[in-house]
Amino acid sequence: MNKINKNLKFPASSAIALGVMVMGLMLNTSSAMAASSCSIKSAGLMFGNYDTSSGSPSDSMGSVSVQCTNLGPLATSGDSVALKIGGGAFGTVADRKMASGTSYMRYGIYSDPTHGQNWGDDITAPTQSTGALAVGASKALNFTLYGRIPQLQNVRAGSYSDSLLLTVTP
Repeated sequence: MNKINKNLKFPASSAIALGVMVMGLMLNTSSAMAASSCSIKSAGLMFGNYDTSSGSPSDSMGSVSVQCTNLGPLATSGDSVALKIGGGAFGTVADRKMASGTSYMRYGIYSDPTHGQNWGDDITAPTQSTGALAVGASKALNFTLYGRIPQLQNVRAGSYSDSLLLTVTP
């Protein structure tokens, strides 16, 4: 199994507006057994303004595209690709946090629009299949991220951010 690990910075937007944004990057496998090469691109995930007195959570939606290319005959039957997201620099998968100085804000990333399935770095990570690909052919696999900042957090105004590790495992 090939693993692609890469830290992604999730900078927040300005002053009172709080956000998480995924920046695009290129990743390639380098194992001698590698039958495919994958890269990650993202449209981003921004929360916008957060009202500390609101009784409703702040929700956002974004996407990550994993482009996989078959480099040899080992991948002609297709690969099952998982996109795993770590807990970040300040929390865990179950309790992610963004930081602004010494102030922390809880948030979550989910694989479903009802925010019921926490997106983790274990067997619960969403998977998709590339299907059979001819040598040199590629396929984009699109993953939708659903973000949520829980309501009524007593946090200071500021620019909050986190750094997450994304792992692609074909």
